[in-house]
Amino acid sequence: MKKLATILLVIFAVPFCGAVEKEATVRLIDSIAVEAPYVTLGEIATIETGDANLLDSLLKLVVTTAPSINNPRVISALAVRSALEKEGLTSKVEVFGTQTLASLATRPVADQEIITLIENWVKENIDPSCDSEIDHLRLPPRWQVPAGEKVNISLDCGGRKPAGSLVVTLRATVGEQILATTRAKVVVRLFRDHIVLVRPLSRKDILTPQHVERRRVDITDLSGMEIADEQQVIGLAAKRELPIGTLISIRDFDQPVVVERGSLNRIIVINNEVKVNIAGAQALQPGKVGDTILFSNPINGQEPLRARIIKAGLAVIELGQTYGRKSTQ
Repeated sequence: MKKLATILLVIFAVPFCGAVEKEATVRLIDSIAVEAPYVTLGEIATIETGDANLLDSLLKLVVTTAPSINNPRVISALAVRSALEKEGLTSKVEVFGTQTLASLATRPVADQEIITLIENWVKENIDPSCDSEIDHLRLPPRWQVPAGEKVNISLDCGGRKPAGSLVVTLRATVGEQILATTRAKVVVRLFRDHIVLVRPLSRKDILTPQHVERRRVDITDLSGMEIADEQQVIGLAAKRELPIGTLISIRDFDQPVVVERGSLNRIIVINNEVKVNIAGAQALQPGKVGDTILFSNPINGQEPLRARIIKAGLAVIELGQTYGRKSTQ
């Protein structure tokens, strides 16, 4: 009996004498809500230690990534010990408990937060000279996103500009990780000072300053051919009938015809230093300034003249030169 007692004493004494006293104890919490994007040891456990630096390291120790919304994750004591081992802290920490059930803490996103996000996106992506009006046709009801200071809510519209009817995607992200998504439908109207027709024009009428006025108008559906400076079109002829309220577009105007078919004109023939005037040349085609058209030849009726229109009643021929554009009228 005495020998047996001695053996038992040795057996129990060896591990006791060789045990290393731990510097911290970690007790896992049964269940807890955590914040994205990572689960830290300080969220899922209570930590006891007299070493302030060690405590700080343990509180911030990342154990795993945060669970997704509505999908809790079991974090085992083994996963905790693995995280401690990677940081070389296994020998200093004793872990109690078997696991923690971690769910993602969330918060509701108020309508006004979404509206402000959309308004800021519109403001940042339109011309500074424009005003905007936004009609929020459909906002996501009771949208929940992960809680946490690092969670960012962003907006994506697939590269479209903020104009007209749009479906925008809202994303809650941390870095490149997408944690929650939803959609909103909006209508964006854009307004800006623009040149508007205040008097109607018939086809071939010449546009004058009295025909136009600057007004604040809806430009949401403009083609991009509308002009900002009326001087670009003053003096041009309307290609079609244009009613009051028309937004002036370069596509609606053309150079006016200044030489009518059958009109009599003067032609200047230039050959180096020699200039010859030919009067009474009848236009065989209508034409605009810069057009090259045919005229009758008062000197030789068998050979018509091809001359470039300078202005109403005047054209020029520069011998040996190619000039102007040929009239297609």
